[in-house]
Amino acid sequence: MYTKGQGEMRISRKFGSMFLSALILALFLSNHGHAFIVKGSGGMIPDNRGMASSPSFQSLRNLELERPQQLFFKQELMGFLHREIISNPCVIFSKTTCPFCTVAKAAISMTGAKMIVHELDGSNDMKNSLSQITGVRTVPQVFIGGQFIGGGQDTQQKAQSGQLLALLTKAGAF
Repeated sequence: MYTKGQGEMRISRKFGSMFLSALILALFLSNHGHAFIVKGSGGMIPDNRGMASSPSFQSLRNLELERPQQLFFKQELMGFLHREIISNPCVIFSKTTCPFCTVAKAAISMTGAKMIVHELDGSNDMKNSLSQITGVRTVPQVFIGGQFIGGGQDTQQKAQSGQLLALLTKAGAF
């Protein structure tokens, strides 16, 4: 015969069993780093390719669900970049070990123009934010008069054609 007390016990056991299963799955995933593909039937099969190659993990990684302080940092960084680019006649975002960066800096330096150089050797955040502005992930990224003019080869070509001197003069870099 069914009594209220037994029903409550059944519910709590069922809940406890589900909770324990979820806990075991979470521990397994955290220890083994495997992804699972959820099948239409509701079952799960291991994804032996690993989490980084899992299509569902890739789409989750690309979501911009971030903590407020991270979002604030990104907004502040974007603001800083925009202010630097707009308020200075010539700005170069570079890496110290990059030969193309050396070419761009040398081409501008030979004109005698004033330039602001930001070395991004350890700053992936700044590099990622710059790529949102320019669509380019490589360095150098050269801005003259608030406009992105390109990288090392672009700057060198503009120097050889005389365009670089004209752009720097128009921007007030002297």
